[in-house]
Amino acid sequence: MTVEKVFVAEKIKEYRIRQYISTDVGQAGISHSEIKRTPLGTRIIVYAMRPGLVIGTGGENIKRITEVLKSRFRVENPHIEVKQVETPELDAQIMAQRIAFLLERGFYFKKIVYRTLDSIMAAGARGVEIRICGKVPSDRAREWIFKKGYIRHCGETVKTEVDVGYYTALLKSGIVGVRIRLMPPTVTFPDELLVGDGLSKLKLSEKPKPEEQAQQKPETKEVAKPDKPAEPKKEAA
Repeated sequence: MTVEKVFVAEKIKEYRIRQYISTDVGQAGISHSEIKRTPLGTRIIVYAMRPGLVIGTGGENIKRITEVLKSRFRVENPHIEVKQVETPELDAQIMAQRIAFLLERGFYFKKIVYRTLDSIMAAGARGVEIRICGKVPSDRAREWIFKKGYIRHCGETVKTEVDVGYYTALLKSGIVGVRIRLMPPTVTFPDELLVGDGLSKLKLSEKPKPEEQAQQKPETKEVAKPDKPAEPKKEAA
């Protein structure tokens, strides 16, 4: 097997491990997982909103996941570490899972989305965009887009700063996809970008049009005239 095939096979294996962990303990609100190889074995760090559900009673879930990683994925000496996400509202993957779970429980999708938008912006996000695609609420599939704040769609900021989360909900009408794009409060803006009241506005230098310049008359300033010298009085003869 060539080096390229080995590299691709390892990446596919890591992807399947992450998918298994997120589906097995999805109720815990899994953000993401990191897989690191050390001389002592494979270290897997799971970031979750509720770490207690990942660990389980007496570490029951951790033991089960460890056995599955050894038998199914052939991971040598796996060590699982669980860390808590401090602000779940600023994690796009956790919020996408929350919306999907609420949709499966039968809540109205617009009510869920608007509450999610408010909670994300209240946590300090610069902007958020939520897309829901599927047969909700009608029998024909369509896409719903909800935005709040300022969100970028191109440039280097999208690759490095914008957090993207995706999750699917299984409803009676079919599969519904939920995607969230979130700009965290750590994103820096240029000096001319003013952020206030949850919305972002660009401060542009407005220049008058040539027609308006022609109509505008130059301002004239009144110059004070010097006082005339007083005439000498004529003496009476």
